[in-house]
Amino acid sequence: MKRPPKSHLTEEIKDFINTYVQLHPCFYLEELQSELRLTFPDWRHNSIPTLCRILNKDLKLTRKVLTKRAREASAKEIQEYFNRLAPFYSYPDQLVFVDETSKDARQSMRKYARSFKGTPAVVNLPNGRGKRISALACITTKGFRGFFAKEGTFDRLNFHEGFISAVIPHLNPWPLPNSIVIMDNAKIHMYP
Repeated sequence: MKRPPKSHLTEEIKDFINTYVQLHPCFYLEELQSELRLTFPDWRHNSIPTLCRILNKDLKLTRKVLTKRAREASAKEIQEYFNRLAPFYSYPDQLVFVDETSKDARQSMRKYARSFKGTPAVVNLPNGRGKRISALACITTKGFRGFFAKEGTFDRLNFHEGFISAVIPHLNPWPLPNSIVIMDNAKIHMYP
């Protein structure tokens, strides 16, 4: 079996690529290729297929669906949040978590596909968004307690309607179980 040609990957180039990937995790191969050409003008082994092989085989880096993390979630802000909650919180059963979500036809589409080398990965997909369904739910340490669903998108009025019908019946006076509601600060949760 024929072995692929060596990429002549030096430790310096390897370190550069590792650093570049850490600083720019969402890079395109062409961007990495341009940076390598600028930084190592004498290195001639920087074709896109060679870069793919270096990333996959030499550096063990794979292409994945992007995982997002909130930029605002700093350790200091998390501690401040716990400090604000401390005067009210005594035990986990007090907490009721509330959030809303929505879905339309686009959510069922895959982000990546595979095909034979040299051929594009093509699938026939619906052209529109389809029907949007929005849902509001509350969960406690005992599981889901209530939900409210509607066609379309939540606005302030129907979010509050859902909150009244799906969440409030499961709440108790403080300090009983289910007495502290935790939800994000989306604009539809608040009045001006």
